[in-house]
Amino acid sequence: MGGYRFGKLTPYLSYSKLDGNIAQHTESAGVRWDAFRSADIKLQIDRINPQGTGLLVNAKPAFRGPVTVGAIAIDFVF
Repeated sequence: MGGYRFGKLTPYLSYSKLDGNIAQHTESAGVRWDAFRSADIKLQIDRINPQGTGLLVNAKPAFRGPVTVGAIAIDFVF
């Protein structure tokens, strides 16, 4: 995983790989914005490439990847 801070924005990239009986690899890209003094907002997109069903739960027998997943999160301290 790597990223670089530009003022209040931190874009980042990540790559992960799992080998063995259950195998998959994932590429991720995201950005963190320090929106307030005690809160930040993160947006992330993941591209999951499982071999078979990988770590996906309840995948149908005919499932064939890859899968794209998006997430938005707000982290805060109070």
